[in-house]
Amino acid sequence: MSESFHTLLRSRLQEFREDGIPSYRERILDANFYEDMVTTLVGVRKAGKTYATYQVIDQELQSGRLSSLDQVCYLHFDDESLMTFAVHHLSQIDEALLQIAPDIHAKPILYVFDEIHKIEGWEGYVLRLLRKRNSRILVTGSSADLEPEKVDRQLRGKSVAEHIYPLSFTEFCRWHGADTHSAKWSPKGRAIVEQLFELYLRWGAFPGLHNTTTNRERELLLKTYCSTIVASDFLEKSKGVDPVLLKHYIFRLLQNNTGPYTHKRMLDALAGMQVATDKRQLYALAHLAEENYLFDFLPIYAASQAKMNQNPRKVYCADWALANAVAFPTQFQPQRALEAVVYWELKRRGYQVRYHRHPRTDYEVDFIAYRTFEEPELAIQVTCQMDDEITLAREIRSLANLTEPAFAQTRRLVLTQRPRAVAGIDVINVMEWLLEA
Repeated sequence: MSESFHTLLRSRLQEFREDGIPSYRERILDANFYEDMVTTLVGVRKAGKTYATYQVIDQELQSGRLSSLDQVCYLHFDDESLMTFAVHHLSQIDEALLQIAPDIHAKPILYVFDEIHKIEGWEGYVLRLLRKRNSRILVTGSSADLEPEKVDRQLRGKSVAEHIYPLSFTEFCRWHGADTHSAKWSPKGRAIVEQLFELYLRWGAFPGLHNTTTNRERELLLKTYCSTIVASDFLEKSKGVDPVLLKHYIFRLLQNNTGPYTHKRMLDALAGMQVATDKRQLYALAHLAEENYLFDFLPIYAASQAKMNQNPRKVYCADWALANAVAFPTQFQPQRALEAVVYWELKRRGYQVRYHRHPRTDYEVDFIAYRTFEEPELAIQVTCQMDDEITLAREIRSLANLTEPAFAQTRRLVLTQRPRAVAGIDVINVMEWLLEA
């Protein structure tokens, strides 16, 4: 390694110690470190992973597990000066650390590597670090290169993934200084939270939107995010795919947010736009969309994989407002937004999620939520309002048709913005449900 690279490394490590932890807004986050395991923070680009690493470092200091920043090795490989690093340069990091703090290996060390996956062959270096006594390692990134299954293979099963989502509604309220405890709300306090919920529903959950003040700013930022994600996480990772096909494919997914998806329907839609492709390529694109954390494809609740594959999946964009701003810039889609808000909250709470369709009536339940290896815990319908009897009957009948034995103990919920009493069904204000501990 050249002396200039060595000097650069020492400079970057020393800068972090001298500058301290950058200011950050607190997230609901508890990243865990396990013995002989690498912790990875993953999620869609712009979800706040870099600032989450600052919070993790701060939590380690506040808990006493680290006594000072001298025990932290923080490097961000998106730094333009580090982009020329190769894998053989990584072995020099410890040399630079020892020059700064000669006794560092006598204490616990937290290694934090942001976007290290950009260096080909990084896994071997990280595995070697893992064998050091008192070493803990945190790796972050948004690319498909840090997709949990891929990383698990690369790190030989020695990784644990923590998913960072855009802001929950609880986090959103706290960032705005609002009280999230509904039992303590005054009329004014409730009005403030209701206003924040409308803002959350309309403009989404990306942390970067917190500093915007006008709808025009928010719209431009969401469209910029979409362009950045497509360019950085799709076009760069699928060099053999026609960019026109890729952009049309993503746009169609955004248009269909919360709706059913099949490769055949997508194939027909693209053919109507004179965009040529085939099912094999669509399988690859769908996998890439999930790897980059921009979309989830929700399967039906079924006992067999074959039945799941026979039914459409529902597509959910990581941020409902991004989908709305790009695909429907002249028309707000409140029902789609509300359904997506509930879906991502269930994911944050650690649920496995499916939708349900009755085999005889075709009545559909928006979400079945359960823990791994357990019976369904929640059956949820989501609707903006149930003021008219037709909407009420539609939402209730789907829950009432869950007659299979597996649903005997399942709690049935309707989440809505305007609750009304219904016998035998829990109808809950969706805003209050989102703020539950």
